[in-house]
Amino acid sequence: MKRRISLLFMMLFMVVLLSGCQLTDNYPFKTSAVLIAGSTMKEPSSDLTSLMDGFITPKGIDRKLMLLVAERDLRYHMSFTKELSGSGNLAYNISYLLNLPAKLFRNIQADIGIGKYFNEQAKSEAGISSYASSVYSVATPITWIIMDVIYAVIGLFAALLMLVFGTIIGLLHHPINTLTDLPGLIIGVVKTVYFAVAHFFYW
Repeated sequence: MKRRISLLFMMLFMVVLLSGCQLTDNYPFKTSAVLIAGSTMKEPSSDLTSLMDGFITPKGIDRKLMLLVAERDLRYHMSFTKELSGSGNLAYNISYLLNLPAKLFRNIQADIGIGKYFNEQAKSEAGISSYASSVYSVATPITWIIMDVIYAVIGLFAALLMLVFGTIIGLLHHPINTLTDLPGLIIGVVKTVYFAVAHFFYW
């Protein structure tokens, strides 16, 4: 029994090692799928679909979509700093931090779901193909969960740091917008507090 377990872990390690590049290359597709449609992979809303076309307009970053990214994307977007006003930076970082637990939960849920998909494939196949799918059903979620946690930790420290520095940078680059953005962003942050809890139950 111990020998079989040791062999399984050895094979798992080899698969992760040999296919690591493929798994990490595919990781952005997984995070994008979670961002756009959630872990249930339902039809995305029109607002989220527009994220696929980008959300930096000639006037800067769309505030509504910026908050959607903060509420749904596990990755921290440092590139937002100079584009957002001081109040925009503050709202983005507050929203990112508040929604981080739900985003991590949803991403891990998606990782496990993908692992189950490979496991179902293994049951319908035979021979080497079945064994490969079976190993992938373990290797893929483990690799991606580790990456989720790494992104979450990096995002946590970045958001905490940029709560202060991002707000200052945004204020210096966009002093007028920092004031004019404030009313709309206050409403957005109130909504994001709701989503920080609600996204544990629906996506």
